[in-house]
Amino acid sequence: MNVPGCGRCIARYATQLAFLARRLRPGGALGSSLTLSVLTLVAAGWAFGALLQDVVGDESALLDGPVQAFFVARREVRLT
Repeated sequence: MNVPGCGRCIARYATQLAFLARRLRPGGALGSSLTLSVLTLVAAGWAFGALLQDVVGDESALLDGPVQAFFVARREVRLT
């Protein structure tokens, strides 16, 4: 695959491309398992943020009143 300008990009970003190649190589402490773990953590944080935004800024927060009343009506005084 001979793309014009590709050799220039590879030469320009050789350090960054080498870093990516080392990062995605399986094995070692900083291999693909760490990368996958970090990506999973970022995705979970993004999902939590999206859920939090929906709860705080949407009408789904109106559900909190009836849910609280349900649990308050069924609480055990000596356990609280």
